[in-house]
Amino acid sequence: MRNTHFSESSVRVGLSVYGYNELPCVFDNIILKPVLALYATKISTRILQQGQRIGYGGDFIVKETMSVSTYDIGYGDGLHRYQEIPFITATGLAILGRISMDFISLASNQETVCIIDNAQEVAKQWNTISYEVLTSLHPDIPRRII
Repeated sequence: MRNTHFSESSVRVGLSVYGYNELPCVFDNIILKPVLALYATKISTRILQQGQRIGYGGDFIVKETMSVSTYDIGYGDGLHRYQEIPFITATGLAILGRISMDFISLASNQETVCIIDNAQEVAKQWNTISYEVLTSLHPDIPRRII
């Protein structure tokens, strides 16, 4: 029986629309460019002293005086909440303490920080696949095509 849902020229592009190829090696010659990057904006900055704590349950304990900023992204936006080790952003910053629903804390003073620029690298940290990283991002996050 012929599939009547698709024309003979239809193609299911899946992850390739985001620039990823996780198909078996027979398809490795397909060259794609990742097109997704996720940024967060600074909400506030504070100087914390040795012994102060960050995040739910105070999981992160400040070892020495440091500047810590809060950014406007959290597990409500699609970041994975449970991490055995701290999530490292695309710019090499470790998230301090637990990720909350709407915010993360970073040892940074930057106004804007790139959180994700390669879903496959994030998938390794989350112990999953890039598809889950991409589809976990909340649909209300503003998208810009540049």
